[in-house]
Amino acid sequence: MNHSFNVEIAKNYGIEEAVILENLYFWISKNKANDTNKYDGHYWTYNSINAFQELFPYMSVSKIRRVLEKLENEGLVITGNYNKIAYDRTKWYALTTKALSIYDNSICQNEQIEKPKSTNQFAVGDEPIPDINTDINTDINQIREAPPKKKFVPPKQHEVDEYIRELKNNGHVVTFTAETFINSYESKGWMVGKNKMKNWKAAIRTWLNRQDYFSGNSAIPQQRQLQSFEEKAAEFHKLYGGIK
Repeated sequence: MNHSFNVEIAKNYGIEEAVILENLYFWISKNKANDTNKYDGHYWTYNSINAFQELFPYMSVSKIRRVLEKLENEGLVITGNYNKIAYDRTKWYALTTKALSIYDNSICQNEQIEKPKSTNQFAVGDEPIPDINTDINTDINQIREAPPKKKFVPPKQHEVDEYIRELKNNGHVVTFTAETFINSYESKGWMVGKNKMKNWKAAIRTWLNRQDYFSGNSAIPQQRQLQSFEEKAAEFHKLYGGIK
C-alpha cells in the first residue's frame, strides 16, 4: 500500500493533511471526469471517519477527525450531506478553489519536467494511486467486471457498541445493548428470516425502528394501548358492573 501527497500542501499544512487531501482530490477528480456526485456547483466524495481509519491505519480516529477539521478551517475543504437516507450522517467532502489551485499549479510545473524512466523492471508506474474509499461503491455502472461478493463477517461486540454510541450521538434513544443484539443473532446463526445477514448495521437500525414502534413513539402503539384499556374496562364492567 502506497500513499502519496503534495509537497507544497505538506509544507504549509502538515503531512497527514496532505495525505488525506490527496485521497479526496483523487476521488473528486474521478467523479468530475465521470460527471457524478455533483451538487450545488461542486463535485463531492464521501467517507466515514472509521473508513478513513481503515485507509490510514497509522492515524487514530481522533487524529483523522482533527486533520479533516483543519483542512476545513484552512479553507481547503468544504463539507456537506447529500445522503439519501435521513439518519445517514456520513460526511461529503469537496475541494475549494484554494485547494484546486494548488493542484493545478503543481500539474503545470510537473508538465515542464521530463519524468525519468523507472529503473525497476517490476514498477508499473512512478506515482502511487490513493486508496479506494466508499465513494467507489456507488460507481457500479462504470465497473466492467463486478467484484466478488463480500462475505458477511459477524461484528465484534466493541463494533456494535461503537455503532450504538454513534446512533445515540445522533439523537437516537437505544434501549437494547450490543450483547443483546449479538446473542439474538448468534442463536439464529446470523440469519434474517431465511436469508443470511448481509449488513449488521442495517439490522440494528431495524431493531431501532421496532423499538420506537413498540415504545409508544408512534400513533399505532398508542392506539393499541387505548384499545387494550377499553377492552379491559368493558370486561371489568361486564363482571362487576351489576354488583350493587
